[in-house]
Amino acid sequence: MKKFVLMFAVVVLFAGSQAYAEQEATSAAPAVVAAEGTGEEKVDVGNLICPVGGEEISKMGNGTGYAVEHNGKIYHLCCEMCLKDFQADPEKYTKIAEEEVAKREAEAQGVAE
Repeated sequence: MKKFVLMFAVVVLFAGSQAYAEQEATSAAPAVVAAEGTGEEKVDVGNLICPVGGEEISKMGNGTGYAVEHNGKIYHLCCEMCLKDFQADPEKYTKIAEEEVAKREAEAQGVAE
C-alpha cells in the first residue's frame, strides 16, 4: 500500500509540473489590454521598468510582464496588479514610462558617441 501511495504522489507531482510548464509556454507573450474598435496601429513605448511598481518587467511573474494600451501606445507593467493603479491615473504613469525610455535612449547615445 505504501508503494502505491508513493507512486501515486510521484505521478501527481509529475502531471502538475507538466501542466505548469505548458501554461508557462503558452503565456510567453505579454497580455495586452487594448481599446478595441479604434482601427489604429498601436505603438510599443518599450519601457523596461514598470511605471507603477518600479520593478523590471522581466523580473516579475512569468518574465514577460503585462501590457496595457493607452492613447494608441502600449505600456508595459510588471504584473496585472499594477493595472488598477495605471488605469486610475494613466497620465501619471505614461509620463513615468516615457521618461524611463527617454533616459535609457539618452544614456545609450552617450555611450555610442
